[in-house]
Amino acid sequence: MTAAVPSLFSRYREPLTAEMRSVVGDGDGLLYRLIRYHLGWEEADGRPGPGAGGKALRPALCLLAAEAAGGNLHACLPAAAAIELIHNFSLVHDDIEDGDRTRHGRRTVWDIWGVPQAINAGDGLWALAGRAFLRCVERGIPVDVTLRAYGLLNESCLTIIEGQAMDLAFEGRSFGAGDTAPVDEHEYLEMIARKTGALIAGALAVGAMLGSGDQATADGFWRLGQHLGRVFQIQDDVLGIWGEEQLTGKSNSSDIRRRKQSYPVVYTLSRGPATARAELAAVYTLPEIDDAAVARAVQAMDEARARERAADLAAQSHAAALDTLATLPITTAARADIQELAAFLMQRQF
Repeated sequence: MTAAVPSLFSRYREPLTAEMRSVVGDGDGLLYRLIRYHLGWEEADGRPGPGAGGKALRPALCLLAAEAAGGNLHACLPAAAAIELIHNFSLVHDDIEDGDRTRHGRRTVWDIWGVPQAINAGDGLWALAGRAFLRCVERGIPVDVTLRAYGLLNESCLTIIEGQAMDLAFEGRSFGAGDTAPVDEHEYLEMIARKTGALIAGALAVGAMLGSGDQATADGFWRLGQHLGRVFQIQDDVLGIWGEEQLTGKSNSSDIRRRKQSYPVVYTLSRGPATARAELAAVYTLPEIDDAAVARAVQAMDEARARERAADLAAQSHAAALDTLATLPITTAARADIQELAAFLMQRQF
């Protein structure tokens, strides 16, 4: 069963987009054209684009936490815009590092303008995020609170980059003595806590800090975000193998072709039956992974019931998120919003 898309995504979309457009601007410079293209606002030739293709999950979490903690939406919008710009900085660079030519059914920035200009676009998104965040002071949030919130975001960004470095390094690992799996479950969970969990947790913590000015409240939202981040990434790994391309907007074979150590792969190679381990290992050691080899890899993971195990692990993190949520001093309405979001992350198909 597929969960309904949470209402909070649409609730914040219009003011968030307006804030981001104000930050990015409409200048003719190439850098800003690349950024607007990536964000879905323009096509490569300058015609209007289809609009943002993502869910804007992280800025929505920031604004939800800010309001739940007693903050003002208008004052916190610059921080939410900064978080979405940083998320997109990471996507532009991820597309380069992963060699992905499409995102949400459109060509990626590097595929059109080349790697060097795409790097510039990602760096520009990073710089614009910092400019955006400082607007919180102009909106009435005290300087000391803004600086503490920005510190939380900056630490999250560094942690994301650490996680991305780990993820890429995992792809190059070979089997150890006795056919030991290249990556174990503990290492995988540590990586996703950094690569994915950090910005989801950071978004919630930043919103809570801006809304309340209280470190303990921000810490509680951070813990909640870590659990939600694990749910998000495990489902993302599942969709990377078994997802429907017309829904996800990305190839469901690229992870395997890159020898990515996603959770179904890690589980199969370390804990699956011997036949499944051997078959998946054989595919991952091929010089080139073609369509037939991708099918063999998926069959091996199916034999290991890796998809079911991923669902079990996501369910455990979902339960931990709800336990943490129960400890937060927030309104009934905000609690219901987060419960709806957690259910969606468990069952999403895109």
